Amino acid sequence: MIVVIDQNYLGCILQCRSFSSSADLSDFINTLPNGRIIALRATGLKDAALPRLIGFQPPPSDDLQLIYIGQLGSGTSPQWTVCTTEHKGALVEIDCTTSDNSTYKLRTEKGVA
Repeated sequence: MIVVIDQNYLGCILQCRSFSSSADLSDFINTLPNGRIIALRATGLKDAALPRLIGFQPPPSDDLQLIYIGQLGSGTSPQWTVCTTEHKGALVEIDCTTSDNSTYKLRTEKGVA
């Protein structure tokens, strides 16, 4: 599942989609403008090449779910970029602190898309 968030109005979800292949995911990502914030949770991305996801690192195994929160574009990844793996179905909670010292939490739960 991928969620596209407006970088100017944080919290404004622009699109939310699921894909059956990494090729379809890559094609979709290539239609998005630079600067968009991406939240991605997926499995089966071991051999995926997603160069527009700054800081993206493919998981070592297709059996692990990838959690990525970052920004589209080129250059260096923002300091708040998260790219990690967890076992399928694991509860994941990520704390993100913005520059105005507000704290936001993005949380995914087992069985919730």
